[in-house]
Amino acid sequence: MTKKEYENTIEIKLLKTYLKSEFPWILDVSAPDELSIYSANFIFIDLTINPYLLKNLYDWDLETYVVFFASRDDLRGYAYLATIFIKDSEDSPSKLQNYLERKINFFYTAMSKNIPIEMRNEIFLNKKYQTILINRFHVPPKSVLPIPENIEIKNNF
Repeated sequence: MTKKEYENTIEIKLLKTYLKSEFPWILDVSAPDELSIYSANFIFIDLTINPYLLKNLYDWDLETYVVFFASRDDLRGYAYLATIFIKDSEDSPSKLQNYLERKINFFYTAMSKNIPIEMRNEIFLNKKYQTILINRFHVPPKSVLPIPENIEIKNNF
């Protein structure tokens, strides 16, 4: 399955719609470039995020290297939210990432039961691949990031 085919599956389209509505700082959901989309009993996704919005929502400070690369219009991917933000808060980026992964898999499980089999992709029908993991958090260049002013936090992790 190609990256384009993967991103056009009903499962990924629904997951993308859900995540973007539930977490306003998620800008896009896509297939990983460097890894197999599905391997070792997992399905992987990449998330493109707006770290400036997360910074404002949770009052976290960005790591200096994240700001440096974003200001140079350099797209970077990070394995953990905790590598994007300075970790000195009770509401840590790690807790948010764990909460996000639980929400993704809860939604995936619920969604899987409600999509007719004939509409589902064979990869998602395989019982072997029942967990979705975040492969990377991509931070796009600062020049293309929208920085909304008034936004509500819908979820407390």
